[in-house]
Amino acid sequence: MMQTCSPLLAATWLDRLFGLDDSFSLSAENTALGWEHPLPAWAWLLIVLAALFLSGMSYHRLLGGRRPRVALAAVRGLLLIAIAVLIAGPTVVRTDVTDEPDWLLVLVDRSASLGFEDMPGDGAANVSRDAALRAALAQQAGVFGDSRLGRGRNVVWLGFDRDAYPIDAPRLDGMSSPDGDATVYTPEQLAALLPPADQQATNLRTAIDQALQLAAGRAVSGIVLFTDAQSPQPTGEPFIDKLDRLQTPIYPVPLGSDRARLDLAIDRVEVPATAFVGDLVPVAVTIRRQDLAPGVVDGGNLDPADVLVRLIHADTGEVLDTRTLEGVGLGRPVRLETRNDTEGELNLRVEVEYTADAAAGPADPNTTGELSLNNNTQTARVELIDRAIKVLYVEGTARWEYRFLVTMLTREDSIDSSVLLLDSDREFVQEGDTRIRRFPQTAEDLRPYDVIVLGDVPQRFFSEDQLALIRDQVAVHGAGLLWIGGPRYTPNDFAGTDLELLLPMTSPGSVGRLVPAQGRDIPAQPTEAARLLNLLQLAMRPGTDAGPGDDYWPANLPPFRWAQDLGPLRPGARPLADAVGLVDPQTGGAAPLVVLYRYGAGEVIYVGTDETWRWRKAGGEVYFEQFWIQLVRKLGRARVQQQDRRARFAVLPPVVDLGAAQLAELVIDDPALMRVAPPAIGVSVFRAAEDDANAPVGEAIGTLELRPVDAPEGVARYAANWRSAAAGRFVLRVTEPLLEPIGLTAPADVRDPADELARAATDHARLIRLARGTGGEVVALDDLTRLETLVADLSREVARETRKPLRNTMPALAVLLVLATLEWAVRRLIRLA
Repeated sequence: MMQTCSPLLAATWLDRLFGLDDSFSLSAENTALGWEHPLPAWAWLLIVLAALFLSGMSYHRLLGGRRPRVALAAVRGLLLIAIAVLIAGPTVVRTDVTDEPDWLLVLVDRSASLGFEDMPGDGAANVSRDAALRAALAQQAGVFGDSRLGRGRNVVWLGFDRDAYPIDAPRLDGMSSPDGDATVYTPEQLAALLPPADQQATNLRTAIDQALQLAAGRAVSGIVLFTDAQSPQPTGEPFIDKLDRLQTPIYPVPLGSDRARLDLAIDRVEVPATAFVGDLVPVAVTIRRQDLAPGVVDGGNLDPADVLVRLIHADTGEVLDTRTLEGVGLGRPVRLETRNDTEGELNLRVEVEYTADAAAGPADPNTTGELSLNNNTQTARVELIDRAIKVLYVEGTARWEYRFLVTMLTREDSIDSSVLLLDSDREFVQEGDTRIRRFPQTAEDLRPYDVIVLGDVPQRFFSEDQLALIRDQVAVHGAGLLWIGGPRYTPNDFAGTDLELLLPMTSPGSVGRLVPAQGRDIPAQPTEAARLLNLLQLAMRPGTDAGPGDDYWPANLPPFRWAQDLGPLRPGARPLADAVGLVDPQTGGAAPLVVLYRYGAGEVIYVGTDETWRWRKAGGEVYFEQFWIQLVRKLGRARVQQQDRRARFAVLPPVVDLGAAQLAELVIDDPALMRVAPPAIGVSVFRAAEDDANAPVGEAIGTLELRPVDAPEGVARYAANWRSAAAGRFVLRVTEPLLEPIGLTAPADVRDPADELARAATDHARLIRLARGTGGEVVALDDLTRLETLVADLSREVARETRKPLRNTMPALAVLLVLATLEWAVRRLIRLA
């Protein structure tokens, strides 16, 4: 009994001696004596020997008895050893052993792609990926509870889109279904489980990296990943190798169907802002597939004939035109058209429908219908104007083209023409609806004309001021310029003048005759650009056998016998018609005959022949009139839009990727407005309506200030760069009180290359690679209980030491004082010198 109690009594006595409380009691099992600066045994042996040697040497030569000197040397040696002990720092060490739980990271995708409805629900209809996830968590929420995966483990829930962020763990505490069935929950209960899935990005690699940074220094048993894996970030071998080195297994839970479902979407709808009453309005619609990987246009398993595009009158619901993608395909514009005889706004709606019985997809032919119909509709608006186009036609001689063209211009009710024929005597009465005797001398005289037609005219007919007036009328005021090439003057004679830049060829002075390789015939054909712009679309005359050919280009049109070799074209010039089978010797491409070119605010069309009158042999006046009226209306359309407004406002380019700048530009033509225009123009930015890209909704989300910039004489121009911080469709509206009654607005479309809704396809193969490369496994959404057997327990015991130093205690100081005092007293006693 005495032997058992003696260590305890000794420990208790030491606790009292050194003033140790219960937390550092030497009688506790987890406490022991230690050192702040531990030394090995051989070092202590050296210290003892050195102390004894030094103390012995210090008393070796002193006078006195041998025994007193030995005793004093021993006391000094003990004093030196005590000092060494205190320097080494005797401490009481308490060792606390605790269990450190491992971490299980749960990453939940909160991006907008989870809104696609391609997962099976309780009924026959599919449900969204997000709804399926919420339902699965509601049914299996206990898997992550404290009694299962959460027992002895920290389960950390993180949502992610662009970045990872903490979210509350899904809990159904206190929630019960109205009918008492514990496996059924109300929509409100399911909505409360997770934050909404509405973010426009999925940065998968970034989210995993951020989650691992959060758990740095801790044992991570794995990452449970709820996602459809639709992410632009690569997660290839280098990333998988890094996760493998960190011994972090990934347990993906795939969302969305791994079987492809067709998802058609209207990419864009292009319509003219204005058109004339009775005009054929072209509507170009581009369709894309969102169920394909980025960069893939067509999966190869879709018949374009099964994709139907409808043009619908938005106000009446009348179907105006229908087309399939047969012969066009995905990613290219399909052309629809309509006419309307009512002045004012024409509201249009475009719809796309997949008409086959089964949806396209290599893995699930039994699944019918599209993945989403929310992207199958877009609206557009056209302003129809009912007024005559004012045309000024200047011609050198009365060639055949002139004779028939003047007759057509005069007869056409939608055109108000004025004609100047230079090769005429004084008694000749100039033709046209509004007769003139000379070319306009001032800008005010020329301003009313929407389209200027220049035939084979010598440039000396115009003064330098008149050439400048024509240039400014096109470049500044948006008038159209229609050139009709001739064998004598046009275009060669205008090289080096103010009108040279209004010609679409790079070298107007070197334009010559186009010589066919065989024979003398030069047949023409329209280009794809003409088809999309609804130009050179010549309908067959009823009762006339035109023979096989394009419905909009009769095969029996007589060829030309004379045309010009235009040579290389300027950048931005677009051929509308080419010579069939003829190659331009200078460019190596098809020889252009009709060219469209934009200059400043207006447009220019150059016709490199004067023999369209020959078409009268095939269809009388029909083809000839259609050709020229379409060109005149094309040139007059933009001019009419600008002239009917005192100011014009635009955002260029209208569509950009997120991060790119757009130019907001305001041009004021009205002299009265210019005199009172302020030094800065305010512009407000609004979100665009879902069904109308030109209609602002809600409150302004931003402002912009336009400042004056250089502009030609006669106009005031304001501009500023605008860069949106978010993707979407916007409307910029001029809010300056002086201009607000005009209602100046402009649409702006900002697209995010990583837009979640731009692609519906999942990437489950990526998740399989992540799981296999990191030692994890793919887990089905309806089998989350399997995680309990897959996730390893990496919790561990962690020992933490707490030290209490003893060198600053009273016993330590007392030892030094006693030894030092003892040595001094003995020396005094024996009178040691």
